[in-house]
Amino acid sequence: MNVRKYIKIYMLKTTMLAGLLCPAHAMQAQSESVRFENRDMTVEEALSTIERQTPYTFVINHAYFDVTRRVALSSTSMTVNQAIAQLVANTGNKYEFRDKHIIIKRATSQPPVANRQERREPLAIVQKEPANETVRAKVERPTTAPVANSPLSHREFAPGQEMLPRFEIKTNLLQAAATTPHLGFEIGLDNRISLEMSGSYNPWRLNTMDENNKKRVYWIALAEARYWSCERFNGHFFGAHAFYGKYNISNHDVPLLFKKQYRYEGNALGAGISYGYNLMIDRRWSVELIAGIGLARMEYKRYSCKLCDGDHVAYKKLYLGPTRAGITLAYIIK
Repeated sequence: MNVRKYIKIYMLKTTMLAGLLCPAHAMQAQSESVRFENRDMTVEEALSTIERQTPYTFVINHAYFDVTRRVALSSTSMTVNQAIAQLVANTGNKYEFRDKHIIIKRATSQPPVANRQERREPLAIVQKEPANETVRAKVERPTTAPVANSPLSHREFAPGQEMLPRFEIKTNLLQAAATTPHLGFEIGLDNRISLEMSGSYNPWRLNTMDENNKKRVYWIALAEARYWSCERFNGHFFGAHAFYGKYNISNHDVPLLFKKQYRYEGNALGAGISYGYNLMIDRRWSVELIAGIGLARMEYKRYSCKLCDGDHVAYKKLYLGPTRAGITLAYIIK
């Protein structure tokens, strides 16, 4: 089997696997059970209860969906699918499960509200006047219910747009455990594509004044493009990364790279591929697991003594092996 044919088969299998991941989450969401404190509550209270008891969050079109409306649920215990069906009944909206999000949007396409940006007042639901004063006294809901400026904290999207998280900040806990400060940013470019930029800097010099000259000083800058199997910042992803860094390491054993009895000073430029999984903890926090391999071109000077700066041997080599590993804590800013 030639290489080109092997790559095509591998990409086909990967695409098929990614396509199966999203429906699996949807089936789990529809069978997830939820328990309400009582049957009579507002839509906002019902949605908040579902988010507290399940790992799912909501994406809501506030222009068409009134979260202040009161509903009478058929039971205090039901599945998420049954609960959402009752909340959107007779509202002209529909819902769909997408990984760990439940999207509520208009069932039929309607043009956006005219001059929405020019009008500063909130949208409102206007009811017909009751036939007489006796009926008017029995009306519990106000004649107008603010929709656009609802205090609900769930994710919101403008009419016709489904908003996913756009920007998050993160740090690698594995590097933090190795006393290496790390900071990363990730930006959403498309529903399934994102770009991560991160940097690590280790300034610690240990016993640099004695003959041991123990130190591990380095910095690394990395950029990675990611493709998400379902949606960005959630679930499985595949990445392609490039990195550059400089180092000055002495009296440390680094597997596959450096030996303890020498001092190494140089730089590295490389690229690789990675695979990872992002586990959402709540609407803002997530934990990411990632591992990757790649190729790096290394140029360095090897000093035979740990303190000397004179005699050295220059090396150029190619490194093939792990290039990424991390347990990352991330926070969604927007």
